[in-house]
Formats: sequence, C-alpha cells, structure tokens
Amino acid sequence: MNDKLDTWLNKNIGDAAQPSQPSPPPPHTHKKFPTQKKFHKKTPAHPQAPHPKPHAHIQPKNSPAPQAETFDEKVRVIPLGGQEEVGRNMSAIFYKEDIVIIDCGLQFPEMDMFGVDYVIPDVKFLEDKTNRIRGILLTHGHLDHIGALQHILPKLNFPPLIGTPLTLGLVKKRLDEYGLTAKTKFIEIKNPAIEKIQLGKHFSAEFFRVNHSIPDGVGICLNTPVGTIVHTGDFKFDFTPSDGLKCDFGKIAEIGRRGVLLAFADSTNAEKPGYTISEKIVNENIAKTITEAKGRVILATFSSLIGRIQHIVNAANRSGRKVFVSGRSMIANLEMAESLGYLKAPQGLIRPLKKGVKINELAPNKVMILCTGSQGEELSALTRIALGEHQTIQVKEGDTVIFSSTPIIGNERAVVAVTNNLLRLGARVITNKNLDVHTSGHASAEDLKLMHSLLKPKFLVPVHGELHMRYAHRDIAMKVGMDEGNILLLDNGDILELAPNNIVRKSKSKVRVNNILIDGLGVGDIGASVLRERQIMSENGIVAIVFKAYAQSGKLVGAPDIISRGFVYMKESSAIVEETKKVAMKAYEEVAGKDYKEVRKEVSRAVAKFIRQRIDREPLILPYTIQI
Repeated sequence: MNDKLDTWLNKNIGDAAQPSQPSPPPPHTHKKFPTQKKFHKKTPAHPQAPHPKPHAHIQPKNSPAPQAETFDEKVRVIPLGGQEEVGRNMSAIFYKEDIVIIDCGLQFPEMDMFGVDYVIPDVKFLEDKTNRIRGILLTHGHLDHIGALQHILPKLNFPPLIGTPLTLGLVKKRLDEYGLTAKTKFIEIKNPAIEKIQLGKHFSAEFFRVNHSIPDGVGICLNTPVGTIVHTGDFKFDFTPSDGLKCDFGKIAEIGRRGVLLAFADSTNAEKPGYTISEKIVNENIAKTITEAKGRVILATFSSLIGRIQHIVNAANRSGRKVFVSGRSMIANLEMAESLGYLKAPQGLIRPLKKGVKINELAPNKVMILCTGSQGEELSALTRIALGEHQTIQVKEGDTVIFSSTPIIGNERAVVAVTNNLLRLGARVITNKNLDVHTSGHASAEDLKLMHSLLKPKFLVPVHGELHMRYAHRDIAMKVGMDEGNILLLDNGDILELAPNNIVRKSKSKVRVNNILIDGLGVGDIGASVLRERQIMSENGIVAIVFKAYAQSGKLVGAPDIISRGFVYMKESSAIVEETKKVAMKAYEEVAGKDYKEVRKEVSRAVAKFIRQRIDREPLILPYTIQI
C-alpha cells in the first residue's frame, strides 16, 4: 500500500479498515462554507423547504475552526450495501473535504435471520465525519432505497435529503412515525431535466427521469473533479408508463455525449432476455378482469405502486365499483399520494375499510377492495382475509382475487399458502402465472444494452443484485463493446478509487461493514450468537433444566425440573426426561462448588451429548440454579 493511500485511509476510514487514529475535522472557512444551522431550525411536522437555487451550497451543521490538512486528488466510492444482495442500497462518495451519499435503504431478512425485521447499512465509519456529509441523494421511494433513513439520519447528524416530491413524501411519512421529520432538511427536485445542485465545493448533482414501478424515480449524474459518475437507480425503459412520464432519453444521451467515467447500473433483471413488459399491458389486463368480474374484486399489490393503483382506481370507477382500502401502509400511501397530486379520484370513490363500514350492503359487482398482503405477510390484510380473520371481509363464492405482484425470493411458500386458503373459500385467484397482472420495474437485458449505448461509460459497476445477476450484467456490457477489465464487481465495503486521466481501480484495502439487524425497537443488538440460538430453537427446540440447591453448601435439593418446548412431548417421553435428569444431576455434582458459569457449561455439555447420542437431536440447553 502506498503512502498516500495509507494517509487517506487513516484520515477517512480509520479503524474500519486498519488500525489508526481518528483524523481531525477538515478545514472550512465561514465565508465559503456557511454552517448548516439554518437548515435545522424548528420546522412544522411536514416542512415545505423552499426550492434550492441551482448550485446552492449544502454544507455541514458545524463548521470547525480552520486546520491544516492534506488530501490527495482521488475520488473514492465505497458501497455500503446493494452489492451482495437485492436491497440495503447505499454508497458514499469522497473527495477531499466533501462526502455525498446515494440512497439509504433496508434489506428484507434472509431465511436464516430468525425474527429479524430487516437489515440496514453499517455507517460506523461515517459517524465521525458527519460535518463533511453534504447531502443524501435519493433515487426513488422504495424501502430498499429509503427504508433505513429513520435509523441512519440521527447517526449522521441529519444531512439534507435530496429527492423528487413523491420520494420525499414517502420519506416524510416514514420519519413521522419516529418523530424525525422536523429535524430533517428536505430539498425537492421538481424538474429533474434542468435542476442542478451544488454539494459542497467539489460535487454537483444533475438528474434524469427514469421509469420504474413507482413514479418520480430518477437517475443521478454526479460531477466530480476527476470525471462524471452516473447512478441509474432502479430503472426500465417503458414507452407507455402508468404515469405518462417517459424516461428522459435526451438527458441521458446528453450526459453520455459529455463523457461518463463510471456508471453504477441496476442488475436485478440482467438475466432476463428482451425488454421488460410495459405497465400498459398490465393495466389493460387488470382493467379487463375488473370489468368482467361478476362478484367482488380483491386486489393485493405493493402500496408504493401509485401509478398502477391510479389505473386500478380508474377501472373500478368505469365499472361502477367503490374502492375500499385495507392495510395501514396502503391507506397512508394513498392519502399521501392524493395530497401531492399523484393520485386523482372522484370524491367518495376511495374509502378506508374501517370497522363499521357497511361493505356488505353493496351489490358484489359494485365493490373493489384494494389491500396489502401480496407477499403473504403474516399480519397483512390479505392473509387475514384468507384465514377468515378479517373484521370486515369474508371471502365467498364469486369473489375474484388478483395478486398484482410476483413473490420476492423467500416469500414463495407464504404466497402459496394464502392462495390455497383463498381457493378453499371459493375465490377465483389470478396471479402473474396465468395472466400478466404484474411487471417488474427493473431493466431486462435489452434495456441494459440501450442504457449502455446511451451513456457509453468508460467503467461499469453492476449494482443492485446478487452476484449471479451482476455477472449477467457484466456479460451484457461486454456484448455492447465494453472491455472486461473496465467492469468492476464490488463487494460491500470495497474502496473504488477514481484518479485523474481516467484511472479507476479497486483498492486492496476495504471498509469493514457488518449486517445491522433490526428486531422490533432494537438496532444492531442481534448478533451471530443470537441468530444461532434462534436457529437451534427453530430446528430442535429448547430444554431448560432447573436445579434447586442449598446456598451455603451448593448441594442439590432433589432432582431438577425439566421444561421443554419444541423438543419432545413430555407425557409420551417420560423415559427420556428421567434419563436427562440423571445425566444433569451427575454433571452438576461433578462440578458442584465451582464457578456458576463452569457449572452451566458442564451441565450443558453433558446433557447435549446424551440427547445427541440418545435421539440424534441438538436442542438449546439452558441450565438454571435456584439457591435456597
């Protein structure tokens, strides 16, 4: 490692990459770098920030006294998520005293993350550099791009959030739940085609509209001292999108003509040939199904698909149906979209489905129910409907249920279970397998070729996907003429260096990033050992051994009590239970009088060995001692 890189790592990454002392803050002068205090006055719960002037400086909250510090001439990009999974998208871009972040999303838990709600990026190495963060650029409003903000913003001292109106509207809804909206500065991009934002001294950001499964998505063009970086965000090319706003081909081509050093591009559908199906086809199929259905129509989809929901509402209105909405997130998102003008409907057409609403008094062919639960979520509206547990809706013969979605990896079994339950109740179920009622928001192979042809980047980093997706994206880029050596497959925490004269390379050093697991209100307090214990309990159950012993002598008072859950049925396994008691007592007596931890360790070891040999199971063993 050369001396300059050593210096930069010590100043910017610190212990996250190698042992070093934290660096002093970078120099600022109040004349050129005003503080951010004016961005953090008390504001209403839904602050409407004035639209920024082009090139307006976005600066840190606290400007330190000027100090001498040296930086090299390289831009460094560090992905904190989105490189080894679909989700948790977040990247930090460094140049001298300026840092810019793109996206801040969550990842839904993998199958072995028992009880975990979601996973967020690890930003520990940024926490002592908050005065250098000029803003967080948001590509669109899906949770895998905005879902970690409520946890990350306080850690980073609330840098400004920059995004389109719908994206920021969804962010505000999320931050409202945590009481963070008034502390946050929002900078709205109303016209992506012409607006430009200055971020500190060295970065400026431009935007271009893209099509996705949610309106108001943008790609980002980040101008840096060594060259242009483009982040496509999640995109596809749709000539008939739900919201009528086509991808800005002209702006993308213009950026390509100016020259793109490095592109970060969506890889989720890289393995799918052809072009991604247009929303127009999906909307036509859904409208036809709603019109032809003789009974009620129950449609489950993602609450963020505002453009598609507009067409669903229009189809229901044309067929004389009232639209009843069930599911907290669906109701909240539709209210927000209506307030911002992204969803339009005649007054009284859309109604929240609350207790007391007399839906059953309407003729079945006058009812449309829009709900959450397209992924088979345990507590969602559709799952409760399928189980007969919904307080208002009971499925009956003649109902049509539409899944306007495809199952996310890991949710397939849950969706099948809900489907089977609906069929048992007499419903007709329509999924994407028998009719095109959903399309992806991600670029397929031909879409990616078109994006590469427009941008013509010198270097490419495939993002937003598992490794096999990013490999497929690499192969596509090579087919349109890109050198294999100019395509970089990164992992989370890798450091990508961009130097003058079109030099881009991956550093040998790396930032340490961990999975930060969210479980309820706990943030990062679930580690590998907890997950391992949860896995053991899920597979083999738990055995608790409760000893009673004299406090002074430590001698046992009778045999221990055995309490088990998910291990064996106690009444039918009395012989195993009695043998376990004897093994536990013997192990206890062999180490009686020793340290409590030693006693627990020996009892656990002995009982685990016995159970494994006796019935080939490995439950979680928990010995306890009650002193009397």
